Amino acid sequence: MFNKKEISDLKEEVSKQLEDLRSSISLKSESHSKSSQELHNLLLEIKDENRHNVEKLKGDMFEILKLKNEFETSLHRIQSVSRTIEDRAAESVRQVAEKEIEVINYTTKQFRNMESELRSVADKINLLNQELSKFVSISQQIKLVDFSLKKYQEEIKSSERERTEILNENERLKSIMAKMKRNY
Repeated sequence: MFNKKEISDLKEEVSKQLEDLRSSISLKSESHSKSSQELHNLLLEIKDENRHNVEKLKGDMFEILKLKNEFETSLHRIQSVSRTIEDRAAESVRQVAEKEIEVINYTTKQFRNMESELRSVADKINLLNQELSKFVSISQQIKLVDFSLKKYQEEIKSSERERTEILNENERLKSIMAKMKRNY
């Protein structure tokens, strides 16, 4: 059988392995906790950025609708002026036409100015679309991070099973040691 020194050495070896296992589990647990916190923080940042971009897009859409309504109102005015010109007599037509042509020229300049503003708004919308594409890419990367977190979770489960096996083995060894003490 075993002598006391062998039992003592065996006990020290089991204790050392148990301590190493506890240390390993603790390190893995800390690593998992840090990764989880970093992922949570990243998700919060993305949500805030998305909320900000949606609000900005809503504001831009409101401006576009406002400009569209102004454009339609101006277009209706131009059409009204054109009908009025057709209905007037020849002499009155010339006088009114000259005045209305000035108004039309001014309105046309405004439309041209509005056209450049609309192009600027369209460019901003294109930039927003590019930013949204970036967020889609980020969300896909988050899915990859979720996959790797599942891998770590499996590793932790495996370590937990190993730990349980070692604890069971430790209990079995304690039982054997108790029997040996009773026999001596």
